[in-house]
Amino acid sequence: MVALEKFISCFILIGISLIVGCSDTTEYDHDDVAAIVRGEEITVGDIRFFSEVEDEEIPNVIQSKIKDTLIIQEAKKMGIEVSKDDIEGTCRTFCSLSIRR
Repeated sequence: MVALEKFISCFILIGISLIVGCSDTTEYDHDDVAAIVRGEEITVGDIRFFSEVEDEEIPNVIQSKIKDTLIIQEAKKMGIEVSKDDIEGTCRTFCSLSIRR
């Protein structure tokens, strides 16, 4: 009788796991940590802010955000700084190139 109870308990547990694991809804909390890069947390909120993606797309965007974070960390480590004027100049250059087309 004990073996039958264990079998039924296992069967129910597996069934619940399949139902929960196969659900289509994916919801992430804004403060959930998506990755940690050299001690720096990347939250779901960071990904949503910079990438403007739906929750279903977040796993596809994490790798890109990790690369961006590594580049920024290395630039800081190397002492590379970008001024507001540099950014505005680059934006003007790209805008003028796209207008010419």
